[in-house]
Amino acid sequence: MATATCKYSIRHRRDFLEFEFLRSIDFDVVQFHKGHENLRDAVGFDNSATIELAKALPLGQRGDTHRALRAEMAKVLAGGRVHLKRALPELVETHFSILNEAGTHDLLGSLVEPFVNEAMAILSGIDLRNHLASCLADIFDSGASIQRRKILEETIKGITEFDTDGSQRVALAINVMGRDPLIGTLAKCLASHFDATRGEPLNSKPFPLVPTDTSVPYVWREDLGAENKPQFLECRIDQFEGQTEDQRLKFFGAGRHTCLGKNHSLMVFDCVAEFIARCDRSALSSEILLTDRHVLHLATKFQTEIGEPRGSALNR
Repeated sequence: MATATCKYSIRHRRDFLEFEFLRSIDFDVVQFHKGHENLRDAVGFDNSATIELAKALPLGQRGDTHRALRAEMAKVLAGGRVHLKRALPELVETHFSILNEAGTHDLLGSLVEPFVNEAMAILSGIDLRNHLASCLADIFDSGASIQRRKILEETIKGITEFDTDGSQRVALAINVMGRDPLIGTLAKCLASHFDATRGEPLNSKPFPLVPTDTSVPYVWREDLGAENKPQFLECRIDQFEGQTEDQRLKFFGAGRHTCLGKNHSLMVFDCVAEFIARCDRSALSSEILLTDRHVLHLATKFQTEIGEPRGSALNR
């Protein structure tokens, strides 16, 4: 059996919010850029680039600002989707071919991360492979150390230094919202499929067209009617893991904050399913490690042994 473990940071768990209330006007997103501003004021180091990028993320903004950011990002994603759809078959074939090779593989470093990095470069128009893309998740982590925050700040500045028209900011925002969630979700879904087909051909069962797992286990909302001090609530998204396809589509949220990358993610899963349908190797063992990064379960290890399926000629 695969082992899927997650290291959790210690924090107080606040009250829960039912999924249906994500559509309610009585609750809205947490404006987490304010947390970066508060830290700047308290500690006194320059994190202006981090603040500006946080303000560019629709998932952390409200009202007219949210609508304008969402519309701007949707235009970029619409154009990128055309290019990604054209490139995906070859992209999947190139990166997933490692599943046809016997041996123990680091599937995080040799498959999932390079595949997602290249897909996000095509989709967003910015290639982060020469940058410290792995630190971008720190923008969501309220428990990140000052040293990590400084690395994040310098990385953002290095990418957006000559961004005169704002296009790099939008492209980077797309990567912040999509890269690590897709890496973690794809890794978790592959690990689940390896479990389901343990020792049998990977194509003995269809790979899901809708993710079976999510690396975004919950979202936060603020109760706009709360008196005196802000009241934050946690809506569990991972409650839909193992449910029907219709239920699992809720991984992408609901209402005005529905994930802008929903159709792009489903397109990726459709193409991966086509590859898996042609793969007759088997997963003999698998291990995946996840680390809690505030709103993300960040994949930090994914190792799998690929071999011949039970009863094949080479195993007799």
